[in-house]
Amino acid sequence: MRSVFYLQEGYMRKIIIILCCVLVFTGCGAAPQQNTVTDTEVPSGTEEILPDLSGIEMPDEIPQELTADVKLLFFIVLMRYLLTLLRTAFDAAAFISERIDLAEKLQSAAYLLQAGLLLALCLLLQPHVWYVGLAAAVGALLLLAGNLRLCHKLTPELQFHVKDFSPHAVWEVLSTGSWTALNNLGNLLNSGLDLLITNLMLNATVMGQISVAKSLETIVSGMIMKISTVFRPRCLRLYAEDKMEELTGLLKISMRCTGGFCNLVVMGFFVCGHDFMALWLPGQNTDFLFRAGLIVLLSDIATGAVQPLYYVYTLTQKLRLPCCAVSYTHLTLPTNSL
Repeated sequence: MRSVFYLQEGYMRKIIIILCCVLVFTGCGAAPQQNTVTDTEVPSGTEEILPDLSGIEMPDEIPQELTADVKLLFFIVLMRYLLTLLRTAFDAAAFISERIDLAEKLQSAAYLLQAGLLLALCLLLQPHVWYVGLAAAVGALLLLAGNLRLCHKLTPELQFHVKDFSPHAVWEVLSTGSWTALNNLGNLLNSGLDLLITNLMLNATVMGQISVAKSLETIVSGMIMKISTVFRPRCLRLYAEDKMEELTGLLKISMRCTGGFCNLVVMGFFVCGHDFMALWLPGQNTDFLFRAGLIVLLSDIATGAVQPLYYVYTLTQKLRLPCCAVSYTHLTLPTNSL
């Protein structure tokens, strides 16, 4: 029964993200009349399939000419997470068969499609911010179709039968996965509350600069997570076979890999980061962006080395204590700055 949680824990994470998107998308009520934008161009033919977005109030200080585009972007992002939620069950096929390389190749193809579509839309049509969400949704659709095919190819013996339905298994997934969902809620609040506070207490320009610095952390954390994920199928197998010494050795190897990669990235940014920022964002406050990016990346030195150990909580299903600690930290640190 333990494997049920390992394969389905992503459901709770996606559900909590969808709920947060719904809360942001629906807003806090009807917007005042002066905040309603009606002159932003919306693609023809979409009025009948999209909901009425004119009465939704955005919480941030967004320029009025971009308000309608941002609302449409939230709606498309919500659709993208629905596609991602449908894909979660089929992602387990590559994991349990230890063929994560196939899943990563499919992910790379989705990234290329997303980038190509976004570039084509911006070059051929009038640029809009919701193109980002549309390209991501198309990539999510490709991943859904690709993972469905991989599931039938790698694990043809896995078939769904109504007679195999177990309420006890569903309850175990929900009860254990709820702690993972709460942990991801803390991560979601941590990644957005600081930007919201920056927007409210300073201005949108500084918020954009902080967001650029945090995007570097997101990229590095994603790469560290990818390296750590490579070792997870073998860790799961060793834990299921009760080979604790081999599991400990594998965790040490994975920690060396993630820690070494993280230190290499931080060192490279410390040496070449200023020039990188000047080339990436010419005409901006390069000094501030470099200092902010360096501060953000320095926090990954410790977390990068211990990233593989986080999976131990999932293996042992000891999620309550780390979840409460992480959520409390993520909630208190941004609010203390107020």
